[in-house]
Amino acid sequence: SACRSLSLSGRHRRISDVIMPMRLAFGIVFMCLVSFAFLNHRHALWMAVNLCKLVPGIVGPQSPCFQLNSEPDGRTAYALLRVRPSRTHFILTPLTLVSGVEASELKGTMGADIWRSAWETRKQVSTFANSLSPDFIGVAVNSRNARSQDLLHFHIYCIRLGVLRHMGALRKMAR
Repeated sequence: SACRSLSLSGRHRRISDVIMPMRLAFGIVFMCLVSFAFLNHRHALWMAVNLCKLVPGIVGPQSPCFQLNSEPDGRTAYALLRVRPSRTHFILTPLTLVSGVEASELKGTMGADIWRSAWETRKQVSTFANSLSPDFIGVAVNSRNARSQDLLHFHIYCIRLGVLRHMGALRKMAR
């Protein structure tokens, strides 16, 4: 009856009224823990990835855990984290502990898989960034001496206009 459906919709509304603030609270706690950890710990990013795996409810576009891809067509599983407050800065990292770009694990298919995933994620970032062309999104990895985290991670981010111009000039010189 109409009354029954009305009470059910009210019930669902009340449940969602509870779940949404809980997701927000988890997100705030997550950001605070990660912020504190980033200041003090070389494995803070790994801790954040594990928190994303443990609490799937905090994964989504409004969360620092933007996406958790645990079964990407037989390829290497990864987490995609959004760096706040930017709409275009993301970090992609494997769901297995890999120390950095120099790790021996990357010499096999895992290396090709994770690089391909990072490169392909540019399209997703460009869509999230109001349809910015993927040509304006770059992928960068810090060397062993330039990083603060002992975890392989790819920065997927907008390329500065000056860098794009320089790359265009180099492309013309190479022709």
